[in-house]
Amino acid sequence: MKARLAALFVLLVSGLSLFANDAVFVKPDDEIFDKTKKAESPNTPLMFEIMSNTTVKVVDYIPSSGIDSVVVPEKVQIEGKEYKVVCIGKKAFGGYRKLKSVELPSTLTTIEDFAFSYSEDLSRVIIPSSVYKIGE
Repeated sequence: MKARLAALFVLLVSGLSLFANDAVFVKPDDEIFDKTKKAESPNTPLMFEIMSNTTVKVVDYIPSSGIDSVVVPEKVQIEGKEYKVVCIGKKAFGGYRKLKSVELPSTLTTIEDFAFSYSEDLSRVIIPSSVYKIGE
């Protein structure tokens, strides 16, 4: 009986870890917060992840009707603090079929894997010379 309870406990604990929310992490001071944020500019149809005290990466595009092109800003305001946009995250623009054009900022250094995957109508991406790493 004890062996069955122990096995059930292990399964339960490992199963819970599979469903953990990826959008939450623990800061060094143990403050827990959602790291995916919307910029304070109402004209920015993007979600950002805070990477450091000064930098963010684009993690999602929020499509709006009639908008088929995006200019990613060099800097964004989040909760009253300014951050430099340095990365396009994995699958950030992936799957948005009506998106036709994306212009990236000169502050950008990295484009992660599959950042524009399955964006079938995307015909123009302006990549600045500051980018030194591009994923798959």
